[in-house]
Amino acid sequence: MQEALRRTALGGGPFCNLLGLLVARMEVEDFSKAIEVTRAHLPDLTDVEANLFLRDIQDFFANNRPVLASVQGLQEAVHRSVVELTEARAALVRQRSGLFGVLAVVGLVLAIIAPFMGAGMI
Repeated sequence: MQEALRRTALGGGPFCNLLGLLVARMEVEDFSKAIEVTRAHLPDLTDVEANLFLRDIQDFFANNRPVLASVQGLQEAVHRSVVELTEARAALVRQRSGLFGVLAVVGLVLAIIAPFMGAGMI
């Protein structure tokens, strides 16, 4: 398990940095203390997924409980979060593209009418 955590920590990013910290602390002290030190370094101490993951790691070492279900749940949560953020961005782009479309039509109408408005004034 420690080897799997060590290899995952090489991926880079905030989560992988925390895994690296966890593995490093587990090499010098017991797993309970290492998990508490890692939990103290979370960017958001109320992050549900991170706390559940750390609890599952502790359950693995304390009770020999499998971690696969937790990791799959974390993958699904990350996927759901990415989909929701992408949908929010797409909705914003659709809203702005509609506004730009209306402005383009108004500009086109003004470009067609403007030469005739100038000729009538002279």
